[in-house]
Amino acid sequence: RALEPRLRPLEPGRLIRSLLSLYRQRCVDRHIELTLVDRGEAAIAADPDLLAELLENLLKNSIEAQPDGGFVRIEYSATPSGMELTIVNGGCTLPPEDIARLGEPYFTTKTRGTGLGLAICRRIAEAHGGSLRIAVDRQLGQMTVSVTLPSRADHLATDSKDDRRKKQEETTHAHSDRR
Repeated sequence: RALEPRLRPLEPGRLIRSLLSLYRQRCVDRHIELTLVDRGEAAIAADPDLLAELLENLLKNSIEAQPDGGFVRIEYSATPSGMELTIVNGGCTLPPEDIARLGEPYFTTKTRGTGLGLAICRRIAEAHGGSLRIAVDRQLGQMTVSVTLPSRADHLATDSKDDRRKKQEETTHAHSDRR
């Protein structure tokens, strides 16, 4: 089934900081250094719930990949066409054959994983007109997930069609109630 994001003007940095506040203690408990690098706020139109799901999946994966401690670095920045989000984590000790399968639906290296997290993240990014890329540096033991999202400027300047339709229906309904 196709994802249909409900686009709203969004400040990704606010959403990222909110999510990080929920995971900060878990990182401390697991001896994972959590770093956020803000390289400039981007104005984008995105579905806040879907984007939160994408961010949470990526953050949980990054933390779970490092049971003995490590680091998670999250960077986001405005680009000429929207924004780029990069999450880098240590603890990536996967063999090449597993690295090649990262992001495939139902492929997992976790004992209690479903193998859907990265596949869902990719679907969410693509549903927004963006992309998700995975890169692994085996020598450094690091995995980098990069998500690009377009600004969707056509949705930033005005309300969405759904919002305009709802306002029209409310106005029509309010006028008919007065009769």
